[in-house]
Amino acid sequence: MRPAIVCLAALALATCGQARGTRETNTVPTLDVRSPRHVRLYIGEMPRCGFREVATVSGRNYRELQDRAFQLRANAVILETGAENRGAPYTASAVQFTRADCQQ
Repeated sequence: MRPAIVCLAALALATCGQARGTRETNTVPTLDVRSPRHVRLYIGEMPRCGFREVATVSGRNYRELQDRAFQLRANAVILETGAENRGAPYTASAVQFTRADCQQ
């Protein structure tokens, strides 16, 4: 009976140690964007973090801009001030941040 208890205790400690390690890696900032809705929109302002331009994207609304930027693995979309949609699509810059902590 005693060896069985020792084995169960060792298994429990090993499992808890793995779960704790997995949780810590989930909180590490990353440059990956999880979904199109996580692509940030900057309208009339610039990001405070360093970035590089990936491409120019266009769309009929903000969601289309986010979708197209997500396809390019961009973190954000920068739309110029005063851009109005009068039947023509929006045009914006899709950018990637240069530091992972900009995603928070």
